[in-house]
Amino acid sequence: MVSRTCLRPGLFLGLLIWSMTASAAALQVQLDQHALVLGEALAVSVHGDNLGVPLESLDLAALQTDFDIYTRSTDRQTRVVHDHTQVSETLSMLLYPLRPGQLLIPALHLAGHSSAPIPVAVAASGGDTPPVLFKLSLHPQTLMTRQVARLTLEIADDGSLQWSPIKLSEPAGVYLRELAAQENTQQQDGVTRTLHQQSWALMPLKPGKVTLTLPMAAALKFGTRLRYALPMLTFDTASAPAYLPVYVPIGKLSASMQPLVDELRLNQPASWVIQVRGTGLSAAGLVQLLPPLPDTEALHFYPAQVSLLADTDKQLIQTWQVSIPFVPLRTGELTLPERVLAYYDPDRGLQTYVLAAQRVTVVNPLWASLRRIGILSVVGLVLVLGMYWVGKTARRWLIRRASLHRVSNASDWQQLKQAVLAFDWGDSTFGCASLQRWLVVFAMRYGQDATLANALFGLEAGCYSSAQSQIDLPTVRLAVWRVLRAVKRQPILAVQ
Repeated sequence: MVSRTCLRPGLFLGLLIWSMTASAAALQVQLDQHALVLGEALAVSVHGDNLGVPLESLDLAALQTDFDIYTRSTDRQTRVVHDHTQVSETLSMLLYPLRPGQLLIPALHLAGHSSAPIPVAVAASGGDTPPVLFKLSLHPQTLMTRQVARLTLEIADDGSLQWSPIKLSEPAGVYLRELAAQENTQQQDGVTRTLHQQSWALMPLKPGKVTLTLPMAAALKFGTRLRYALPMLTFDTASAPAYLPVYVPIGKLSASMQPLVDELRLNQPASWVIQVRGTGLSAAGLVQLLPPLPDTEALHFYPAQVSLLADTDKQLIQTWQVSIPFVPLRTGELTLPERVLAYYDPDRGLQTYVLAAQRVTVVNPLWASLRRIGILSVVGLVLVLGMYWVGKTARRWLIRRASLHRVSNASDWQQLKQAVLAFDWGDSTFGCASLQRWLVVFAMRYGQDATLANALFGLEAGCYSSAQSQIDLPTVRLAVWRVLRAVKRQPILAVQ
């Protein structure tokens, strides 16, 4: 049997240890500031000694009502004092307020220990932190499944903030595609603001209500990180008509055909290119929207090749290119059939876009080559004849010019006589031995000329008459030169 006097010292020691542990246990919360501006960070530390449970298990759900927890870390220190283990833990957090106003760091509870609530004042702007406005919109606001809308986040500030792109995660049953961002300056209420726009193409895949929750928006100002809560958006999605195939796009659609070359060649491949513009399009859907064409006796078609034009990847309305290879099997006028694209307009119902039939001309490449050779031959012959005519004309001009030069430079009667007898218009000389015979041949070819006859009579007198001194050589020479020069373009009138 154990004596009661033996139990008392042990019981007393246990109560003493429990009291020491209980008195040492505490939960304390400290803030680096009690008033800040929306977007700025708030450093919070939670300290506890001998809590009995890890501080990491602290429930922070109440804190996340007004604050976003950006970072958190725990520091744990253990030491032994008088054979008793002392545990000290500190939870450090960086918080960002979700809204302006009088907020509260709520009382935190862990293992029977609690902290006191701490008020925090959050201003909308102030100091170096400018006011920031956020707007989240959806157009159109009423959607049906597979209909594409533009989701736009608009941030307005004073232009001093550098914003990081928002990365959205797709909610269940919603497809998102990021679009090109935009930035511009506008006047709002007499204040110049910089508008940052980030947009997404949104497509609900199932009916019902959808709530979009965006992550915190992050910005930098002079190296200081600022973070803001973004608004939420809720919209309803109606079901698409049950009869509508899934590959038929919902929304307006347009299409066009690229013109083909003027002439196609027999049995040689060509490509028929169709460009389709719209929303909610895909390569697999376009293959079904434009089914393969059956072969005919004049045309053989291959499967279409579908690709997205790269410059429309970040646009709401995209352009897809459908290339249909084909081979013409006969020559003549052929017709590419019309193509009909179906789409569903939420305002007008099921619609179709018709691409009219296109006529093409097919030629045999052999005959085309022969025709080309014939045309080139004719052109070559014309060029050769033209060059021959130009050369001959130039030669005649040079010969005639040299003959006129000899006439004008004759220094005596004999030189002038020889220059006249040897005169050549480019065809040949008359081949006459006397001036009288030369004058006869001239008259037969170019017609009678009294001035030339009188000048040649004077030339004969100068050569053979004893009265040479009475006849003026320059006058006769000039008269002959003028007549010969004047007949340079006159045709031959008669030849015997």
